[in-house]
Amino acid sequence: YGATYQGRIFTPGGGPRAGADFSNAHDAFLLPLLEAPAIAAGSVVNAASFRPEVSGGAIVTLYGSNLSQGEMQAARFPIGTRLNTTEVRVNGTLVPLLYVGPNQINFQLPFSLVPGPLSITVSHAGQTSAVASGPDAVSASPAVFQLDANGRGAITIAATGEVRAARRGESIVIYGTGMGRVDFVPRLGEAAPASPLIRTVETPVVRIGGVEAAVSFSGLTPGSLGLYQINVQVPANAPVGAAVPVVVRAGGRDSNTVTMAVVE
Repeated sequence: YGATYQGRIFTPGGGPRAGADFSNAHDAFLLPLLEAPAIAAGSVVNAASFRPEVSGGAIVTLYGSNLSQGEMQAARFPIGTRLNTTEVRVNGTLVPLLYVGPNQINFQLPFSLVPGPLSITVSHAGQTSAVASGPDAVSASPAVFQLDANGRGAITIAATGEVRAARRGESIVIYGTGMGRVDFVPRLGEAAPASPLIRTVETPVVRIGGVEAAVSFSGLTPGSLGLYQINVQVPANAPVGAAVPVVVRAGGRDSNTVTMAVVE
């Protein structure tokens, strides 16, 4: 039987062999779009800060039109370079796709990316966009993810993973992307391993309320793609409050400012 959804024709099937066997795979067919994908001007940004600052290994967001028929997100590792028949090439290289939709794509830049100009194309269902220029890649583009529109940072308590106010002296984990080169590069699309841990070559500087915090680890989050984490201790003299500013500095650049709650 067949089913249509978001411009696609799905044909669920049985298993690869007859009798008591099954498969999670099935075919989907798409009609070509009337117009080719188009990348909006100035739309290639860091996925955490939404600034036009990108670097090798970072998660990037791209906006445009006709980028995909319907939405789809990567479901398992290794993350592939083709999702819902959409592909993205950066300087001629296919990149892993985390999410595709009609107007947005999230992808990871290769760790091997050399700082400098970027040329980007999007292909979907046999049609390819015009070449778009992204922001020049740099050695590090530190950015911290946010939990909400109020700028609350993706920061958890190290021991429990809770999202709550941190006490002075307590260890926390800050999640971001674009923190720069690492001491071991996973294969394209592969998740970062838990052992050995992959660390950044440069230790970033973290300031909580303007006070520098001690960094115990900086590297890739195990089981993730392009996600970095920084483990730090909240300074004993950090200011307290519901929205204490947090900034990460790496590669000579400051991240976007996020906030966290600190109590005595």
